[in-house]
Amino acid sequence: MHLPTTLLTTAALTASLASAATIPELIQQNSASLGLSRGVAAIASNPQWGQPGTNTLFLPSDAAIAATTGLAQGDIGYVFTSKKALDWRLGSANEPVDVYLVINDDRGVKRFVWDDYTWGNVPNPDLHIRPGVGGDILAVKQFAADNGFLYILNRAVPDPQPPSTVLRGMGCSAFYTAAQSAGINLDGFKDVTLWAPTDAAMTAAQSRLSTLTKDQQQYVLYNHMTQGITYSSIFTPGVPLRGVLQGATLSIGRAGSESWTIGDANVSSPADAMTSAGVAHAITKVIFPATIPTGPVQLAVTPAGNATTTSTTTTSAVASASTTTSTASAKPSATVKVESSGGFALVVPGITAFLAAAAGLLFG
Repeated sequence: MHLPTTLLTTAALTASLASAATIPELIQQNSASLGLSRGVAAIASNPQWGQPGTNTLFLPSDAAIAATTGLAQGDIGYVFTSKKALDWRLGSANEPVDVYLVINDDRGVKRFVWDDYTWGNVPNPDLHIRPGVGGDILAVKQFAADNGFLYILNRAVPDPQPPSTVLRGMGCSAFYTAAQSAGINLDGFKDVTLWAPTDAAMTAAQSRLSTLTKDQQQYVLYNHMTQGITYSSIFTPGVPLRGVLQGATLSIGRAGSESWTIGDANVSSPADAMTSAGVAHAITKVIFPATIPTGPVQLAVTPAGNATTTSTTTTSAVASASTTTSTASAKPSATVKVESSGGFALVVPGITAFLAAAAGLLFG
């Protein structure tokens, strides 16, 4: 996990481009040598790839597409954003630039973490993409185009998978199983952050969990969910995040230069695992609230498929995916995340964020 990145100006990005070809032209020029026939075939139906501006296309090779399971019919597993020209050549160990970002596809479907291990213009950059399942995807070839950047991937980018799939791959399957047993359908949520205890953490907490009623177990497990999608790139110490429980909050803290806490647990690895419900972070401890009510759980959101839970609805967490989500805090003056479905995660301080959201001015 890297430190939050510095945002670049469009002018600086444009000045860094050094190619005499557009993204589609580069695909065509390198099709034979890199095996990009599926990409060439997709050019006609994706005119946005050739548009002027700050664009980045992540395109898997033919072999990568063939080796990737679970893609929908006709999906070649590409990601295109017109909101961010992502230049791997910028930055250094002292001044990291764009080394850890959440990238959102313009179609509002695919999301992943971009993690540049090498920082700067090195001969063989080590560029990782993390979609949340299946391990890291590598950018094995990169090109600067007249209208942005092209990255060739060694695996296709899948759509975000449900928590039931992602949590298993994170080593947090016991948390999912416990939620299921308590009548909680984690797959039914949208736009939430899951703070998922590892299997070891669940084992350590089992004796205490077993003394609780089913309502109390539900309360403890729901306490590991907050409203809005909170990526690690925008963690802000001391800012309370609204929980899905009525009146509950969790606060992020620092545990080192690149280490974080949530409640009294440490945020572990993996972090920023994309799910169909939002994002999930592994944590090292079950977070028990200071007070655990004995009655039915009261939720501040309306999850799908949780018929056993009594909820007082104030916010919908199952609406169709919006182009804007917020990491809401309990204080309007706190830092708030504004995210565009086609761009990347950024931080806008306090009132500026609310005004920007109200005016529809999303800085992708």
